[in-house]
Amino acid sequence: MSSSYTPLKSLLNYLLFALFIFTSDLSFAKTLEEKLAKEQAAATSFSVYVTMRDGVRIAVDIHLPTFYRKGDKLPVLLYQTIYQRSSRIPLVDKPNISQKNDWQNMPKLDHKASSPIEFQALKQGYVVIKTDVRGTGASFGHRNSPLPPAEIQDTYDLLDWIIAQPWSNGKVGAYGISYTGMTAGMAATVQHPALKAIVIGWSGIYDEYKNAMQPFGFVQPGVLCKWSDYLAALWSNNYKVTGKAIMPVDGDENAVLLQQAIKDHQQNETVCDLLSSVTFSDDKIGQQQLNIQSFSQRGFKKEIEASGVAILSLASWYDTGAVDAHFVRMLDFSNEQKIFITGAQHGARSHASPYTVSDKVLPPIPSGEVTWGKAITFFDYYLKGIKNDYPSWPKVTYWNLGEEAFHSSDVWPLKNSKNVRFYFDEQHSLTRIRPKYSSQSDRYQVDFSATTGKNSRWWSGMGYPMLNLNARQEEDKKLLIYTSAPLTEDMQITGWPIVSLTISSTHSDGAFIAYLEDVDEQGNSIYVNEGGLRAIHRKIKPNPVKGLAHIPYHSFERADAELLTPNMITEIKFEMIPTSVKIAKGHRIRIAIAGADKDNFVRIPAKGQPIIKLYRGGDKPSYVDFPVIYK
Repeated sequence: MSSSYTPLKSLLNYLLFALFIFTSDLSFAKTLEEKLAKEQAAATSFSVYVTMRDGVRIAVDIHLPTFYRKGDKLPVLLYQTIYQRSSRIPLVDKPNISQKNDWQNMPKLDHKASSPIEFQALKQGYVVIKTDVRGTGASFGHRNSPLPPAEIQDTYDLLDWIIAQPWSNGKVGAYGISYTGMTAGMAATVQHPALKAIVIGWSGIYDEYKNAMQPFGFVQPGVLCKWSDYLAALWSNNYKVTGKAIMPVDGDENAVLLQQAIKDHQQNETVCDLLSSVTFSDDKIGQQQLNIQSFSQRGFKKEIEASGVAILSLASWYDTGAVDAHFVRMLDFSNEQKIFITGAQHGARSHASPYTVSDKVLPPIPSGEVTWGKAITFFDYYLKGIKNDYPSWPKVTYWNLGEEAFHSSDVWPLKNSKNVRFYFDEQHSLTRIRPKYSSQSDRYQVDFSATTGKNSRWWSGMGYPMLNLNARQEEDKKLLIYTSAPLTEDMQITGWPIVSLTISSTHSDGAFIAYLEDVDEQGNSIYVNEGGLRAIHRKIKPNPVKGLAHIPYHSFERADAELLTPNMITEIKFEMIPTSVKIAKGHRIRIAIAGADKDNFVRIPAKGQPIIKLYRGGDKPSYVDFPVIYK
C-alpha cells in the first residue's frame, strides 16, 4: 500500500475520532450494555449469507422491528457498507478468531445522534437490512475498484432476495452516508422494480471524479491514502488498527467461513494504489482497466431515469466538494428529487459555518432526529403510500450562511438571481467598475506552505470537524488577495460564483485555487467557500447539463488537456463550489488566490517555484461573478 501512515498513527486517529463521536452523542445511550439493550428493545436481529449470481456469498444482517409478527408484510430499507455491517472487539490479549468467547459483540445499529435513521425506521415499522459489500467484512469476493461493477449488480440480486422474504411487502428503499450513499445512489442503475426511493446522504456519487476523488482535478493524497489504509485494515480484520473486528455470520460458529472470506480480500486493490496516479477523468484504473465514470451516476442517466426512483439528497455546504453533485443531478435527471442542505460538514456530524464555529465543535443544525426524520417521511410516502406532507416540500431547502437560517426554493438556480461582477483592480482591490487602463499585472510566487488545514472541508470526509476558519487573515498573507470596499448594503450570494483569471506562469502546469472570504469590521477574514482548477484542465466545453450553460464545463479528459506555455497569457476560468451566504453591510468581500493547499492537495508542479502573474484591466481583465439574489 502506498502510504506513510503507521498502524500506531492510524489507531490514535481512530481513537480520537471515536472520542469525538462518543462525546458528541450525549443524548444517546453511553455504555455498551445500554446500547445493546436499546437494540434488543428495538429489533430482532439475525444474519445470513445470500448467494449472488456469480456464486459470491454476501453477509447480510436482518433487523426486524420487535413488534413484527409472522404474516406481517413490511417495507425494507437497504444499507450496503464497506465499513463492516457489524463488528466485535477482543476480550483477551491474543484473541483467536475461531473462539467466540474471546470476543464481545458490538452494537449492530447506528447509535450516533447525527444519524438515528435505523432506530427511527424500526420504530416506524421498517425492516432494516445491512450488508457487507463484496470483498469486505464477512462477505466473499474481492474488489478492483472503489465501487466495482459487480458490487453494483449485487444490489439487483439482493433486492430479488429481499422481496422473496416472508416479512417483505415488496417495496424497498436504499439509504446511506458517504460511501454507503454511493451504494444507494448506484442502486438505481440496476432498475429493479422493487426499489422505489433512495436517500443519498453526503455523497458525490453523481460525478466521483469532480465531486469526490479529484476535486478541481487535484489528487488528495493525505485523505485518499488515509482512507485507503483504514479500509485495508478493515478488510484484513486488523482490529489493532481499526479498533474493531469483523462479526461472523450466524451459524459460522468457528469463523471458518469468515476466514475464507478474509482470504478472498487479500486480492483487493487498495484505493490509494488505484487513484493516486489518476490525472484525467477517463484514466483507467485497476486490473479491469475501469474508469471513474464506471461508478458515477452521470454515466447512467438513461438507466436511472428509467428506474423511476425518487431521490432525496441530504447534504451540507461544507461536505468536501460533494454538494455540487446534488444540484447538478437534480438538473440533469428527470427523477423526482428534493434536496435538504445544512450548514454542517460531512455527514452533518457537527455544525461547520465559520460564522458561528471557531475552535470548538458545535452540534449540527438541525439535529439528526430532524434531518433523518425527513428521510422517514420521504420513505413513508413512497414505500407505505402514506399521504403525508412530502409532496408540498420545496425542491430545495438550504442553510444560509452568515444569516444562519434556512431558506427554500422550488427552482435552482434561483429565479431572482443576477450576476454581479467584481473586477480585480490595482492596490489589490475588488471593484464593480471595470478598469479602463491597459493591462497590468500583479506578481505572485506560489507559497507551498499555504493551507486550509486538516480541519477543512476536505478532511471532514474522514470525520474531522471543520474548525478555525473564522479568522484567516494571517494565512491570507501567504496568498494573492483582492478585497472590496465595505458593502453599503447586505449582499446575498446563492449559487455558483464564477472566477475568471487572466494569468501567466513560469511553469507548464499549476494549481489555481480561489477562496471567497468575508472580512468583518474587525478585520477577521471568514472563510466562506472555494473553487479551483488544475491548469491543464482549463479547456472549456459546452455544459451538457440543461440549465447550467452559464457554468464553465471542464471534461477533465486526457484529449482536452493542454499544458501552459510558460510566460504566455491565458485564461483560467472555473466555478466555485455552490454556496449560499449573506455578507453583511459594512463587511468586505475578499478573493484570495493560492497555488497550493499543502494539507489537502498534491503539489502542482511537483518541483520548482512558479511565479504567477495575474492580469487586470485591458481587454481580458480578471474578475469574479457572484450570483446575487434580489428581493
